[in-house]
Amino acid sequence: MKNWKIACILACLALMALAAAACQLPFSGTTEPDTVATAAQDLAQTQMALSATQTAVALIPTDTAVPTAEEPAQTASPTEEPPAPGTVRYVFGNFQFDMPAYLAQDVNYTIVPAVLEGDNAFPGDIQPEYLSITFDGYVIPDAFHSPEIRVYPVADFMEISQAATDKFEHLNTLLQTRPVNISYNTVLPFIPFWNAGQVFNAQAKFVDFKSGSGIRFLSMYAQAVYPVDNYNIFFTYQGISTDNTYYISMVLPINSAALPMHAADPADYEAFINNFSTYLAETSAVLNSEAPDRFTPSLNVLDAMIASMRILP
Repeated sequence: MKNWKIACILACLALMALAAAACQLPFSGTTEPDTVATAAQDLAQTQMALSATQTAVALIPTDTAVPTAEEPAQTASPTEEPPAPGTVRYVFGNFQFDMPAYLAQDVNYTIVPAVLEGDNAFPGDIQPEYLSITFDGYVIPDAFHSPEIRVYPVADFMEISQAATDKFEHLNTLLQTRPVNISYNTVLPFIPFWNAGQVFNAQAKFVDFKSGSGIRFLSMYAQAVYPVDNYNIFFTYQGISTDNTYYISMVLPINSAALPMHAADPADYEAFINNFSTYLAETSAVLNSEAPDRFTPSLNVLDAMIASMRILP
């Protein structure tokens, strides 16, 4: 586009020079010597102008249509904003997000086939085909959970799973009300389905992304009673697109400066069990009081990653 504009400008300039030179050419058969010299100079300028015109015309690409008054030039649509400094943009299918460069060494994806085990199967054994995004060389190498983002088609999941339908409805209800205070023992919507229970939540916050909304929180799942530590807790985001087409589940290991990496077994296990609710309330309160940068990765960084997510048309 730029080439033909430059070419047209050069052609106009050359034609103007040609016209100016032509006006000064002698039309009389008899001239004075100085007039002859001037005419020679003007003829040389005319030849230069003609050469410039030919060059300018040659610069116009043959495969580029020059806009006319009847066909105005098409303006390009505004480009999407680039990823923030220090982040890398990934696009898998129609799902896009910007990841902090330090979060992982590599990001991979796969399309996980559907699993249909029947109505009486465990909810975790029923799933539609979905997009799975995994992280190699994650910033926290020692963790119980593997870092992953899953993108589920809502309609397909609802068709085969009542448990998933309940989770979608629960999340939409929360997004409509957006309660300010969420108790540590509130069971928040979470997919995938694990053969364990949600022990507590902390740092719950509603975060919108470019194509929808959701809630992020810290949690731990367990089949028994044991202390909270960095090895077992995780950061999760449960979100749904505005048109209720896609459900996004993010599970990322996270460390808190307020927790041990591996908690020691309680000295008095029976007393620990009897006091477990108080212990969880206190632990959640401590985590809620921590600044975002006291976590690895930082909660602010993960929130920005969530906000960058987009469902592409």
